[in-house]
Parts: sequence; structure tokens; C-alpha cells
Amino acid sequence: MEPTPNAPPEETELGATGADLPLWRAREAIRHAEIRLSVQGSAAQSLEGRATSMLGWSVAGLLAVGAAVVNGTHFVAACVAGVCLAVCGGLCLFGILGRDFNGVAGYEPAILLADQSGSEYEALVALAEGYQQAVVHNHAAFTRFKSLLAAAMVFMAGAPISGFAALALLPQGGQGCAARPTEIRAASAWGECWSAPGWLERGSCGPLGKR
Repeated sequence: MEPTPNAPPEETELGATGADLPLWRAREAIRHAEIRLSVQGSAAQSLEGRATSMLGWSVAGLLAVGAAVVNGTHFVAACVAGVCLAVCGGLCLFGILGRDFNGVAGYEPAILLADQSGSEYEALVALAEGYQQAVVHNHAAFTRFKSLLAAAMVFMAGAPISGFAALALLPQGGQGCAARPTEIRAASAWGECWSAPGWLERGSCGPLGKR
């Protein structure tokens, strides 16, 4: 079917124009700011959950390497891994306790009631400016939290790597840095021998020759 030759062109819906456009902008700024704050809040909760999980794994790892340090098993390797886990846990804890987000969309009723704006447009602009400050603040806080968590992940990944490196590079995995039970018994036997009478006699000194 051929179009009518002299049909008028279809008009495009322009929406708010002229004097109505600033009010539309203010309302859209409010709407988009609330969406942005909601997304930032969800992202912050996700980071906090990840940091909490890493903190729990760090504490569990510290208990394990602490037992190895007390028993003198691979002393240096356990200490190096323990330091990495302690730093990781400290960074996670600092990020969780220092979390500073203004992710709640909406204002308290008292703020709206105390507003002295002369029109709806002025009131919406004031609210949108407050939301903008919250968005910028949350972005900076989220960046700091993300950097702390990234550093914590590096230390957590470095804990087993540094421990295995100590095992490979140090003699006997660093066991020589802690006194073994046999060495303690031998030192005690020598001390008793030197303090006993007749220590100059041949065969009277040492753990094997003590009388």
C-alpha cells in the first residue's frame, strides 16, 4: 500500500521541554543517585563478607602455625608464614572496623521538614547535591577498602609460598633455630658432669661417660 502523498509527518515525543526541563533533571538526578547508592551499598557488603571470610581463614592458619612454632617443627618456616597471616588478618580487621559507607538511600523526615527551599525544584536540587556528596564519599571509601583487601590477599597467598621457600632454602627447614629435646638433654648432662667431683677423670664427662 502506497503512503498518502500529503500525509503530515509524525511528531516525536520530546517529553519535558522549556521551563519543565530543569524539574525533570532534578527528579532524574534523585532517582539515579538512589540507584547508585544502592549499588555501592551492595558492593560494600560483598567486600565486607569477603574480608570476614579471609579473617577467619587467617585466624585458623595462625593457630596451625602457632602449634608448629611451639613444637619447634620447622620453626623459621612457621614464623614466616605466621607473620604473613597476621598481617593479612590485621588488614582485614582494619578494613571491616574502619568501613565508612553512606549507602542508605533516602533522607530523614526531619531534614525535609526543615528545608527552607522556595520551590520543589530548589528542594530537589538540594537533595540531589547531598546525594552527590554521599556517592563521592562512598566511592573513596570503597576504593580504600578494596585496596586493603587486595593487600590482604597478597599476604594470604604469600604465607604458604614464603613457608615453602623457608623450607627449601634454610637448613632442615629452620629446625636448627629451635632447641630440640635431644640437645636439651645433652646440655643438661654436660652441665651435671662439669659440676660433679672427679670431672677430670677420663670417661667421666659427657652424656655417655657420666658416672
